[in-house]
Amino acid sequence: MDSVYIGASISNADGVFLLDHQPERYHLIIQHLLYKTKQQEGAGKDAGVIVLC
Repeated sequence: MDSVYIGASISNADGVFLLDHQPERYHLIIQHLLYKTKQQEGAGKDAGVIVLC
């Protein structure tokens, strides 16, 4: 799979985040120091609820 780095975002206190660029399809890498890194494929504006373990 070819990919291009689009950008990064930090969530607010409610866990909501926005990307300035709205790609048609995307591959998210979600990271937090206290949780396992999660990767998620998606399309459209809403990535849904993402739960870290």
